[in-house]
Amino acid sequence: MLTPQLRKFTDLYGKYGLGATKNLHLICQLLILGRTCSLWKLKDYVGLALDKPLVQPASHYQRLIRFFDAWQDNAGFILDVQRRTLSLLRRFRFTHLLLDGTSWKRGQQKYHYMVLSVLVGSVAIPIYWKQLGKIGASSQAERKALFTEAMKHLDLKGMTLLADREYVGQEWFKFLIDNKIEFVIRLRFGDFYQAVDEAPGKTYQQMYDQCRSHGKFCRKRIKLGGQFYFISMRPNPKGTAGDEVIIFLTRLRPVKKTVDQYIKRWRIECLFRHLKSNGFDLEAINFKPLGKSNLLMAIVGLSYAMTIRVGWAARSTIRIIKYDESTTFP
Repeated sequence: MLTPQLRKFTDLYGKYGLGATKNLHLICQLLILGRTCSLWKLKDYVGLALDKPLVQPASHYQRLIRFFDAWQDNAGFILDVQRRTLSLLRRFRFTHLLLDGTSWKRGQQKYHYMVLSVLVGSVAIPIYWKQLGKIGASSQAERKALFTEAMKHLDLKGMTLLADREYVGQEWFKFLIDNKIEFVIRLRFGDFYQAVDEAPGKTYQQMYDQCRSHGKFCRKRIKLGGQFYFISMRPNPKGTAGDEVIIFLTRLRPVKKTVDQYIKRWRIECLFRHLKSNGFDLEAINFKPLGKSNLLMAIVGLSYAMTIRVGWAARSTIRIIKYDESTTFP
């Protein structure tokens, strides 16, 4: 008999078979139970999940390995796992995309996931990614390739992308505009300095000094590569030494509320903390073949979305902790 949770996967076993679907569902359970991506550790939870405590863990381990060997190169299967994640989020309305990367090394293997997430309430949930296989910043070409692939399967038009200072470049900005994706992207000090000085009004330094010394919100319309943008400066609410002013580029009307949206970008850092160390132990991944890494990442995203669905339903019962600086978290 199928469990109620497994019945939600029924549309998959028409395409991939009941065995593959059961194993997908099983691994989602194991990730949540074991709080790790290490298959060697997860094998110890298979007996609990299947209610088969007498089966040897070594046999369970082979079952997990066979699953990844069988499906690592099936792009359709991996894509359907990602679509399953989106189906779990369908009831939530989301308008913001978050883009950032996280990287680490395990032995000689380099992992760098450039992750595209949606903001559901105040939680970032991964919907698409690209494994760059290097340590270091992504290129404009790599970002465009990620979005091009994602947009084949997901409708991102009209959404607003929030991204940090790494994600700049005129080709990249034009790509987003051409694909009808709005954005609020933070800049480094000095980015597009000349374009600001060439536009009528205050110079770049005058805007910066006014914002830093007098706490004024400053904005100016500039032109880059034939496109018009707004550059905005606002005082950093954290007052970090050497980083007292936060600078943004956007095409949206640059009122203070627009750039305040950028604060939501921090949620992707919370996502990475949960995925890497606080819940799923993604850094324990030990697959060299790219297909296996991608399949595991897809299942991690699905498991994460499941936990968010459950947590969202129970959010009114979760105790709120208030910290000394007046911030609150469940």
